[in-house]
Amino acid sequence: MASIDAFKKKIKSGLARPNRYVVQITFPSSFLSTDIMNTIAYNDASYAWSSFFKSRMNNASNSRTLSFLCESAELPGVHFATVEDKQWGPFRKIPYLPVYNDLSFVFMCDNYMKPRLLFDQWQAIVMDKYDFKSFFYESYIATVTVSLLSERNKSAYTIKCFEAYPIEVVTQTLSYNETDTYLKLEVKMAYRYWDMSDETETFKQTFDNQASFARQNNNVESGLGSGND
Repeated sequence: MASIDAFKKKIKSGLARPNRYVVQITFPSSFLSTDIMNTIAYNDASYAWSSFFKSRMNNASNSRTLSFLCESAELPGVHFATVEDKQWGPFRKIPYLPVYNDLSFVFMCDNYMKPRLLFDQWQAIVMDKYDFKSFFYESYIATVTVSLLSERNKSAYTIKCFEAYPIEVVTQTLSYNETDTYLKLEVKMAYRYWDMSDETETFKQTFDNQASFARQNNNVESGLGSGND
């Protein structure tokens, strides 16, 4: 039976805290672009692009705003789509495709409703809400980075989601009874795939070295590592 001292040794670096994170959204290059939005293709979407808004915002400030106001986030997972293979005995599930679920982010809304305005603008360059015309895929996708931080504010685990865009802006509920709280905005982001960022390259190297050592020693029972730590 493992002792308390052995347990403490395993977590001597501390436990990860879910409240220490940073979210960074890199907006599409066409976002808030006056030249692109003035083209014929985007005329029908111009309702979402007021000159007041465009003249006072830029993509760098947009990213910082959402990073500060992001109240909760998710680290993405992955599961495999499978087919059942039956030759003899119980079925085997054979994977053929990785599947990535949408991510949910919750933002605090300020008095100017900046998070809602930003995502309204973004969705306006995804599809026209009046004639149901979709725009070019490359023009509205971006990168979303989610970093879990250590207690020293260093990246402990960083993931980048590629080809992301807001697939859903969730309905916001207003109520006279909600007097001691603030308005929140939930946004669901679709993306094609995710990968570990170079910011956690040290972790990747450590992981790969341990896995290689385990394979060389055929240490199936203990998984990664030699089992002597």
